[in-house]
Amino acid sequence: MRRIAYSLGLVLVGVGLMVIAGFMLLPSVAAQTPTESELPLPSTLPLDEYEQQLFQFLESKRYQELGWVRDKRVRDTGPFIDGVSYGTHPAVRIYYSPEVYSWLQNGREGELPDGAMIIQ
Repeated sequence: MRRIAYSLGLVLVGVGLMVIAGFMLLPSVAAQTPTESELPLPSTLPLDEYEQQLFQFLESKRYQELGWVRDKRVRDTGPFIDGVSYGTHPAVRIYYSPEVYSWLQNGREGELPDGAMIIQ
């Protein structure tokens, strides 16, 4: 029981550090002006129709073509203890839609608009 609590504590600390480090890794200015996804808003279509369009967008990596801002480095998804990864899955690179990037740059004030995305 004590080991589980210790491991959970390490995971929570690792996640907290990822959030802090991730914000610091954002580039100050994108090399190109990012473009919105061109996807319909999720609330405007039945789920199966929206998922088809979303999956095509993700599988084609359209967000890269649109110049979405990404973290400068790949992120671990959990802590390393004695050289062993306790992440939930392999390391990831995070991409931010223009709406999310603007929200981050403006101090995370207000709500994110419908359709804003963070892709990992």
